[in-house]
Order: sequence, then C-alpha cells, then structure tokens
Amino acid sequence: MTDNEKVVAQCFGAWGTGKFNDAAGRDAVFDSLMSAEVAGNCNGGGYEFKNTAAYKSYEGKTGFFEWIDFLGNELEFPDFTVKNCVEQEDGTVALVMCATTGHKKTGKKEAEPTSNNTVWTITDGKVSAWTMTWSNPEGLDAIFAA
Repeated sequence: MTDNEKVVAQCFGAWGTGKFNDAAGRDAVFDSLMSAEVAGNCNGGGYEFKNTAAYKSYEGKTGFFEWIDFLGNELEFPDFTVKNCVEQEDGTVALVMCATTGHKKTGKKEAEPTSNNTVWTITDGKVSAWTMTWSNPEGLDAIFAA
C-alpha cells in the first residue's frame, strides 16, 4: 500500500469506527488526516438530486463535518465495503466503495448494493480534495423521498 493509499484508508477507517463523529476527538482526527482547506465534491457526476440538498460541494473543516454529520444522522450502510483503493499515475487515489444505502428517517433503502467511485487528492500527506460519483444517483435520490 502506498503512502497516499494509506491516508485514504485511514480516513475510511476513522469514519467507519466513528472517530469523525466523536465530538471529543474528531477535530484531532481531522487535523491528522485532512488539509484545513480540504474541498469535497459529493456530486461529481452532476446529477440533480430532487429529494435532498446534501450531495453538493463542501469546503474546510466545517464543510467536511457537515457531510460527515449528514451521513451519520440520515444514512446507514449495513453492507458497506471498500472494493479497491489504488493510487493512480497522477498521485490521486481511486477508491471504489459498495453499499446498499438506507435512509434512517424514510425507512427506504436502495434495491441492491451499488458501487460508487471516489477520487482523493493527497497533498503533503493529507487529503486536500475528494470527489464522489454515484453509479445509481436516481436510486440513491429515491430513498430520500417522503
């Protein structure tokens, strides 16, 4: 595993173990893995979500935690897996994840697990940007409908 792959794996490990949701320690975890100016695009495919405004761009620590809190408060991923995490020739890291996403408030979930692509930019050992592209944005959007 390359150094850049390790940074991305550590981010997913921190998220999966709740370290980004722990109010007492989340700032320190963020500071160890993320650039202060981190920029995240959670709608890299450009799909226009109709039932939620959360799939958008986020900036800095405040934006990052807005995304993390959205995930924790509204969604569940009972079968979440990372399919691969591979550094590309340009130094970015491509990660493919798969899950059947469920919505805690509507009780709806995707019909089947879907694979989603992410690209992570690492600068000086920290995440400086990420982009997420959803393979079935229509199905994902549908779980938010009342």
